[in-house]
Amino acid sequence: MSTTDAGFDERYLSGRELYGDDFVQAEIDAWFEDEREGFANLGSSAADGSGVDPEPQDEPGLCGYDAFNVRHAFRHLPSGRLGDALGIGSAFASEFWPISDRLDSLTVLEPSHQLRARRLGRLPLNYVDPVPSGVMPFDDASFDLAVSFGVLHHIPNVTKVVDEVRRVLRPGGYFLLREPIHSMGDWRQPRRGLTARERGIPRPILDRLVRERFEVVASTPIDFPLWPRLGTLDQKPNVLLDELLARAFSWNYRYHATTRSQKFRPRGMAMVLRRPTKS
Repeated sequence: MSTTDAGFDERYLSGRELYGDDFVQAEIDAWFEDEREGFANLGSSAADGSGVDPEPQDEPGLCGYDAFNVRHAFRHLPSGRLGDALGIGSAFASEFWPISDRLDSLTVLEPSHQLRARRLGRLPLNYVDPVPSGVMPFDDASFDLAVSFGVLHHIPNVTKVVDEVRRVLRPGGYFLLREPIHSMGDWRQPRRGLTARERGIPRPILDRLVRERFEVVASTPIDFPLWPRLGTLDQKPNVLLDELLARAFSWNYRYHATTRSQKFRPRGMAMVLRRPTKS
């Protein structure tokens, strides 16, 4: 469907369908190229047209969301060693800092060649380029843990990618997921501070998508629109306040807000999922 068709709002901005999830391969390829360095280029002018990949950083800094990630993801993991991990679109892999000393290996599936580091603490980082089709170049049951924080909404074929996550996880393996569940504005128009293609995943669609494939360990509404005025999400009190407000206003959820009052609702979900041991 063209973005100018009369039924676009009813199908996609309503949250009834996920835009991009039914694209044909040529459309997926075009989306992939638009987003490959989209996030990197938002914060820099590193794309100089030279065609030369930048050298990876020796080591990344803190991601600024450690308290947030511990609260909504890492505290739900079992104690002890966590085995082999996969970061999906994890860039420098900074989000793994709180658990880096418990990992045996860390592979990062990352399209950007600007957002790479050689190691995370003492842990070497192994980077793999993704392909537009969403097929992951790993054997079945390769990982004990997969992490995708704010990545799937940059991808058109979300269902395919989630299917692949399930495939490459070992039975009993964990999938930590965080995604925006609001439209992020009308993506047919340029939006300040956002890449060209990103759009949130409607909450009912995201919920159905994961529950058909995984056991849900935890599911938490997050990202209430007032939190940036209250402080950053690397501070535990702010993380707890954000969760409290998001839960309290869950009744007001809608995908695409068009009035001021409609904007006071959770804009994201944090989920801890586990691949069933019998399937």
